[in-house]
Amino acid sequence: SLRRRGVAHDESETASLLSDSDRQANPPPPSSHHASSHSGRSSASSSTSGSASVTTNGDEGGLFASLGQFFEECWEVIATSLGLAEPPFIVDPATSSRMAAFKSLATMKFSKEDQEHVQKLRELWLHAFGSEAVLDESLVDARWKHIGFQSDDPMRDFRAIGIFGVENLLFVAEKYPKSFRHFCDNESSGDYPFVITAFNITMLLFELLGWGWKSATTTAAQSTTFPTLVRLLFPPSSTSAATALTFHELFFITTSIMDEVWKASHATYMDFPTVLKETQRQLEGVLSSVNGVEDLFDISKKSFGRGSHRNLRGRKSPLRR
Repeated sequence: SLRRRGVAHDESETASLLSDSDRQANPPPPSSHHASSHSGRSSASSSTSGSASVTTNGDEGGLFASLGQFFEECWEVIATSLGLAEPPFIVDPATSSRMAAFKSLATMKFSKEDQEHVQKLRELWLHAFGSEAVLDESLVDARWKHIGFQSDDPMRDFRAIGIFGVENLLFVAEKYPKSFRHFCDNESSGDYPFVITAFNITMLLFELLGWGWKSATTTAAQSTTFPTLVRLLFPPSSTSAATALTFHELFFITTSIMDEVWKASHATYMDFPTVLKETQRQLEGVLSSVNGVEDLFDISKKSFGRGSHRNLRGRKSPLRR
C-alpha cells in the first residue's frame, strides 16, 4: 500500500477544489516507461516539451549523476550571466529507477479480487456516507453517483486510473475531512462530479510527469515544471511510500485550485476542458515558487486549508477574459 494509514486530521484545511470529468484518463500500463526514465541502456535518450529538454543517461554508476549535477550548477551560473537558454534537465539512473518503481505502483489496476483494493473502496464509502449506510458484497450501489462516480458500479470508472485514484481520495478524506465533504457535496449541488474529476486530476499530474497514455513526454507549459516535480517527488533515498505522500499533497493542492477556478468562473459541464487547462496553468505557477517538499506542505496547509482558502471574490473569471 502506498497510502500512509491513520493520517492525522488537519482541522485548518482547505475549502475549495475542482475537477474535470470530460477528460477520460487512461494511465499507461505499468510496463511502459517515461521517455526520460529508460534505465539499463548504454546510450542516452532525450525528450523535449516546449523549451524543456529532458535527458536520461543509462549509466548505472554514480559518475554521470555527479557530472550531471555539476553540469547543471555550472550552466546555471553561465546562463544567468550571459542570458543563454536553459540546459537539458538530466535525470540520472538512480532517479530514473525511483520513478519507474513508483510508476509501477501508481498505475496498478484496480482488482475486485484483491481484498486490499476492495477494503480501500469500502473505506471511501464510509468516509462519504458513514457507517449507517450499508454497502453489500457486490459493491454496486446507486449512491456512488452521489459523490461523482459515473455509474452504480465503481469498478467501471477504475479502468482509467486504477487503485491509486482511491488512494488520493482517501488521503484527502483522512487528512482534510472538511474539504473532502465540500468536494463530495459538489455533486448534489449540481457542480462537477467530484470522483471523476479527481481521477482526471490524478491523470493531469501523471501527464506532467510524462506518463500520459497519448504521449511519453511531459505536457508542462513551463520548462521548470518537470524538473521541479522530479526533485519534489523523487529526491535521493526516497521510497515509493514517501513519494506517494508528496503526490497526495500535490493532488490536494491541484484539486483545490480546480475547485476555485470552477466556482470563480461559474463554469458548466461544457467548460471542463478549459477549467482543467487553467488549473494546470495555475498549478505550474505555484510550482515555480516551490523550493522543496516543506514549501509544498506549507502551501497546502496555509493557502488551501479549509477556512483559509484564497479569496476570489471580485476576481475576474479566468475562463472569460
